[in-house]
Amino acid sequence: MSLLGAVLKWFISKDAAGQLANDWQEQAGPPITPGVKTQILTQFRPINQDEYNEDRLKASKWGAGEPTTEYFYDVLNLCRRLIPHMAEANKLRCLWRGLKPTVIEKLWSLKPTTCDGFLEEVKRLQELTSRSKELALGVLGKPTLPAKEDRIDRLEHMMEELLGSMATRTTGNPPQQGWRTNNTNEIVDDNP
Repeated sequence: MSLLGAVLKWFISKDAAGQLANDWQEQAGPPITPGVKTQILTQFRPINQDEYNEDRLKASKWGAGEPTTEYFYDVLNLCRRLIPHMAEANKLRCLWRGLKPTVIEKLWSLKPTTCDGFLEEVKRLQELTSRSKELALGVLGKPTLPAKEDRIDRLEHMMEELLGSMATRTTGNPPQQGWRTNNTNEIVDDNP
């Protein structure tokens, strides 16, 4: 275990004061002192960490491009941080809260009763959604935009039609209310 900065200074002061456990245990890895991790986390944890975690949990939403598992484990991790032994029903409530209404509508009839069941159903839904998009693209083909020259030609043609209809309107049709024509058949606005 490697400690740096304020954590190292804290560890040295606690060790010097005899406030750390004396027995070192060998496990798969470096020697550890039981309870040191808890003491370190308690000592260097922000004062308002619980409120911060609660706010993050309430605000967590499943993003459009976010993988299912990432959302799922983010919410479960926040639940664990907030209440280490939170009931399964409360975890599920937090998971449901962050879903989009369209996803809730599709999952509601399945009513998963465990977090693992919830994850499986959401994965299945996400897979179906991605497959349906692939099938739609396969059937309809990829939408292609017309070439730049074709778009310019279409715009020019539309402009010619528009100008042609305006020319017809000025020479052949009587002016609208508030407009009059002068002696050269140009339309003049009476309301400047």
